[in-house]
Amino acid sequence: MHLLASQRALFASMAFVVAVSAATPAYSQCAVTRTWSGANFSGGSFIVQAGFAQGEMAAASFTLNASEFPIRINLIEMIFAQSATTVPTTTEWSVFVYEGNPATGTLLYEYSSDDLIIPHLRMPIGTQGTNIQFSVDPNDPEQMYIYNQGNSNMFTVGYRIDRHNNPPANPCTQSPPTNSNAFPTTDADGNLSSPANNWLFALDCGPFGAPAGWHSFAQLPVIFRPSGDWNIRVSYESLNGVQITQHPQNQNVTLGSPAIFQVVASGPGTLQYQWYKGSEPLTNGNGIFGATTDTLFIFPTVLSHAGAYRCIVTSPCGSVTSNDAILTFAGQTLSVSGTVTLQDWLASPNGQPIQMQVRNVGSTTALQTQTVFLNASGGYSFDLGSGINAGTYDFAAKGTHWLRKLRGSVVVTSSGATGVNFTLLNGDVDGDNEVAIGDYAQLSSSFGLSLGDAGYNPMADLNGDDEVSIGDYAIMSTSFGMTGDD
Repeated sequence: MHLLASQRALFASMAFVVAVSAATPAYSQCAVTRTWSGANFSGGSFIVQAGFAQGEMAAASFTLNASEFPIRINLIEMIFAQSATTVPTTTEWSVFVYEGNPATGTLLYEYSSDDLIIPHLRMPIGTQGTNIQFSVDPNDPEQMYIYNQGNSNMFTVGYRIDRHNNPPANPCTQSPPTNSNAFPTTDADGNLSSPANNWLFALDCGPFGAPAGWHSFAQLPVIFRPSGDWNIRVSYESLNGVQITQHPQNQNVTLGSPAIFQVVASGPGTLQYQWYKGSEPLTNGNGIFGATTDTLFIFPTVLSHAGAYRCIVTSPCGSVTSNDAILTFAGQTLSVSGTVTLQDWLASPNGQPIQMQVRNVGSTTALQTQTVFLNASGGYSFDLGSGINAGTYDFAAKGTHWLRKLRGSVVVTSSGATGVNFTLLNGDVDGDNEVAIGDYAQLSSSFGLSLGDAGYNPMADLNGDDEVSIGDYAIMSTSFGMTGDD
């Protein structure tokens, strides 16, 4: 495992006004940076927490949307500093990651400086600051992943001082000398922005010390509570990218009434929205409001507003497109048209009956059943029932001795639907939507008979030449064992 730990020197005056010269490492464009600190990590003023003993820990927790998990931690940072030291200092440290908060969560990762792979913190004499940055090489297969298995929607990062440069003999009775040790820092803006999400792990020094173990700043007595937030910062990225959790819904309104479409999305970074009507991006004006927000508002509606609307949601990690939502007006008649190709049929398709079904997507229950009659070109059309509005539906077609065919997820707009075409497989003599031994028996009983003969079965005349002959057997043989769509 290849670990990357860098120490960015912060040269400061006694007020800890910091100037940083090192460049920040580059990470994925999907990375999100979180901190509670009001400090500028590229320079500013910091407060040294000089009472911090070796073995104590500082941490910060962050809550995300559940849809952002799993995440990968890219970079963890904390600013350490020393004030007017008279000797160079060496501080041994550890960094850690929890799922949940550190008091009740699960420790996932912990890495400690060893001065071989991970260097100790070293600072020269005087007033100095250092930003310890920790990451895993992005090409290493062992990354810091958080899967949110406890469903807390939270993770925590932090640092521990494992060994001070000059620790006291008893940390409960004597603080580490400030002239020979480095300490973690908090921001200097005087504003503790999140007491519940800054944490301290304190040594057990009995009734005169801070409460032992992990406590949030909100849980600490005021005397032990730092005045600012830890100067801890973390960069992470969601492995899910942007997601739409609620698609816009079809709208059927009275002409002139408002129509509202809304999309709900989640993902890392700042989300951007762009609504479209068909393939054209919308802009505000002419009754259109919120074209680049999560909610599209159309008022007053006019006939030209009818159609399919969708939203493209973009984040630093990419984009995702919503389902179409159809705007129709009450009282409109929607028609469906297309062609039906009857396989192996030699006669004209004119007048051939086709049973059409309209269904909800994925359902086998018909919302509407309609018998249509083909024209000479195999074309058909019919109107949808009054209870069926624009939307997305499945359509099924069944000929007399042809197997049923399903066309899934057909979008019916405010203008209806065209091009709903089918090709039907021949051979279903008994009409049970499969070609099996029963069909063979019925064809055999009519074999050799022609139109007008007693016992002639027109369902067995598969090719439409007005006789049941070897050609019909050939068609059945090709389709034998086939079953139509449900």
